[in-house]
Amino acid sequence: MEPKKRICIVGAGPAGLSCALMLKRYGISATIFEKEEIGGLIRNAWRVENIPLMPVRSGEEIAAELQKLIEINGLEIIRDEILSIEDGKLSGAKDEYPYDFLVIATGTRPKRISEFEISDRVSYEYVKLPKNISSLAIYGGGDIAFDGALKAFESGVKPEIFIRSEHPRALPKLIEETRNRKIPLHLKTPIREVRNHEGRLIIVTSEGEEREFDALLIAIGRVENLPRINVVDLSRVLIIGDAAHVNYRQMSIAIGDGIKAAMRIIELLGGA
Repeated sequence: MEPKKRICIVGAGPAGLSCALMLKRYGISATIFEKEEIGGLIRNAWRVENIPLMPVRSGEEIAAELQKLIEINGLEIIRDEILSIEDGKLSGAKDEYPYDFLVIATGTRPKRISEFEISDRVSYEYVKLPKNISSLAIYGGGDIAFDGALKAFESGVKPEIFIRSEHPRALPKLIEETRNRKIPLHLKTPIREVRNHEGRLIIVTSEGEEREFDALLIAIGRVENLPRINVVDLSRVLIIGDAAHVNYRQMSIAIGDGIKAAMRIIELLGGA
């Protein structure tokens, strides 16, 4: 009898979990590696309302549903950060793992401003901000920035958005929702400096204006988040979701990618 193939999926967001769930339907088990919380970046979404047939939900609600699917289907999750990939081997922070087929669904990482990272009150994800804040500065003009502003507003936090350019890049729907709530938008207002002051943050704009906030969310863009890859035979390695389409970060695309990757593996195994 041919030995069972070892299928590994790196990343437990919508792409990786969609792949694992589709494989499970065919009786094929996969091992999923995740270093953080289930759901990935989708946890930060204010609302997800662009997927046909799915009711409008917050990103945190979707992450909770993904966690339930993991438990119902008995998916195996290993808590480790995969740092590098070679032919047939994953190297993590905790251990090494063999694979026959590999799916990389590691999403994206933020463009950082290291000089602003002065305390835990500065974050690149809304869900990682301190819980006891009443005011929030947001730096960026894309979907993540506006999602953060709307989530803050609904939580009773007073947000203000600082944007370097004259025009926000976010979805028109998000911009409209933000303006309807009269959330301040500071256009053409780069942040020049961030300082600590008695447990709060001083935000200094390019014009020298100083404003005080409880926290800062930096959302100036994202890039693909891939481990080091030193693989000769790429025929059994698939990169999917946001890691493969950094400019098209949509959950619907990630889900489709995951299902497609699963079908490809099933085909290679001779099952479809």
